[in-house]
Amino acid sequence: MSSTPNWREPSDIENGPLQRHEIAMRYLARNRDFQSDYNHGIEAVKARKATVDEATLGLIETWGLSYPANPGAPQDMSRIHVRPGLSPVTLELTERAETGSPRTGITAPVLGPMHDCLNRGDCRHILLANDDGDLHIHLSGSDGEPLILQLPFDRDLHLRLAAAERLRRHVAGVATGRPPLLLPPLQHQRLTLMLRAWDGRASGASARELAAVLIDARVAAYGAALWSDSRQRRQIGRWLHDARKLVEGGYLGLLRGH
Repeated sequence: MSSTPNWREPSDIENGPLQRHEIAMRYLARNRDFQSDYNHGIEAVKARKATVDEATLGLIETWGLSYPANPGAPQDMSRIHVRPGLSPVTLELTERAETGSPRTGITAPVLGPMHDCLNRGDCRHILLANDDGDLHIHLSGSDGEPLILQLPFDRDLHLRLAAAERLRRHVAGVATGRPPLLLPPLQHQRLTLMLRAWDGRASGASARELAAVLIDARVAAYGAALWSDSRQRRQIGRWLHDARKLVEGGYLGLLRGH
């Protein structure tokens, strides 16, 4: 990230629903190694040593998810792609094998308008534009071929089925409803406050300053002994500890609802 966000003011993600890849990306964006890799990707695109798709797919392979390495629209949080297999709401479509059955079914063109697309040969990472929340698709195959949906029979099957039903409704042109795996309100609040605490610490704020802004303004007037034994000081310590874990790799667990 080019600069530390203003942690003293509520961020734009504190109101309204938030998908897990959106909060995971915000934690990853604060990882210095990712920032370095992302900046290298941007420079490679500028120097025409790589395309936007190539640079972005390289980041996804390394980090699990990324926004496009696009110099014209850097750090675009509305276009986050996730590596297949890391999130149960990223659906995998592949060409139907020849079985002698009629060649009917869904094909790539009927998926509808794309919000974003990354290409690597016959494989595409697609964000399908939808008013209720984009659908995440990994597609292997050519445009005219019938496709099948792969659904691993694992502990996340109920989430995959919910995502598949959203895709079915999307293709049918009816309201899809909200995506599965939206953050519950209390977790949403905690994760966004942890981000603000992390940004505040990165900008040089003390633990007491963080607590006064994020928890209770009265702690600014606490004496040394009262502050040292306060629940607010312990809370800030927990937030910073947990935020560090997410920044340093725990963000991947958020994608599965952990």
